[in-house]
Amino acid sequence: METIIKTIPVNDGRLYAVCNSNRYLLAKCEAEIQIIEVSNPAGALGKGRIIVGRHDSLLITYKHRDVRELDFSKVDNLEFTGNALRQDGRYESIRFGNFRLETDLDLAENGSTEFYVPCSESMIQKLRRL
Repeated sequence: METIIKTIPVNDGRLYAVCNSNRYLLAKCEAEIQIIEVSNPAGALGKGRIIVGRHDSLLITYKHRDVRELDFSKVDNLEFTGNALRQDGRYESIRFGNFRLETDLDLAENGSTEFYVPCSESMIQKLRRL
């Protein structure tokens, strides 16, 4: 079972394509980071659950597509940057790379895309504190 344990809005997002160590802006966007906990029921142990992992989901909604056309067969990776509001009122810069598509890469205006973001436990803890 997957449970969203926190949702973090991200402003001023940018989605980049990385080709041969060069970054190309694909879209300006808004985003949500969802921290997802994966668990299994533990019927023999009572009403508790066995938590088997946590990961992030990055849901991007595009405001504008850059005019640059890219040959996606030459794209090595995608990268995302944005700003998340912290509890103290300051913004923290967020950067993700090496994530994978969960849905189609819909770069049309008002399109959206969901990515699976593998994260270390320290990154999960950092995001939970935002």
